[in-house]
Amino acid sequence: MVMTYRYPVEREKYSKIIGGLRVRNIAEILKNDFGFMVNINAVETNRPDLVAWFKGTTFAEKPYLAAEIINWKYDYELTDINRKDSMIRNLRQYEYTQNKFP
Repeated sequence: MVMTYRYPVEREKYSKIIGGLRVRNIAEILKNDFGFMVNINAVETNRPDLVAWFKGTTFAEKPYLAAEIINWKYDYELTDINRKDSMIRNLRQYEYTQNKFP
């Protein structure tokens, strides 16, 4: 189902749509160009936006990469302390593999 919205769109709705596209685009690059298995987490969950494992490993093993995708401009500063702390906690949820990239 394709969602359509009339312009002007609320800023929060715009940010969710664009942020979701960025996460999916980055996940596709990790899958297709680098051969990772990628899990995309929903925005509402308190987890990193995406987590990547080496192809051939299981999701139970340590991931190679976790990422939070941020909607911002080059001159934007992350001044919301709660959001910053939440992102740090999300990224620290995992123990990462020490394996080198194949």
